[in-house]
Amino acid sequence: MVRAYPIVLRAEEGALAYVTAPSIGHEIGVTIAGIASMLLASLLFWIWWTFKLKADIRKEQARIEDLRRRGLWNKNIIPSRQIEDLGKEKVMGR
Repeated sequence: MVRAYPIVLRAEEGALAYVTAPSIGHEIGVTIAGIASMLLASLLFWIWWTFKLKADIRKEQARIEDLRRRGLWNKNIIPSRQIEDLGKEKVMGR
C-alpha cells in the first residue's frame, strides 16, 4: 500500500511549524545585495567589452595599414571611408 504524504504537514503530526525569517531587513538586504552584485557584474562586463572592441578596431586598422604598405589593399573592395567609420555606431531604421 502506498502512503500519501500531505504537502503541508501539521505541527501536531510531528513536523516543524513554519519559522519566520529572523529579520525582514536581513532578507531585504540579501535581495538588494544580489541585485547590486548583478548590476556591478554587468557594468564590469560592459567596460571589458568596450576595451576589447577598441583593441580589436586598432588591430584591424593596423592590419589594413600593413596591407596598404605592401600594396595588397584593393580600395574597390572596401572604400577607405568605411575604415574610418570602424567602431562608430549607426542607428538603423531611421
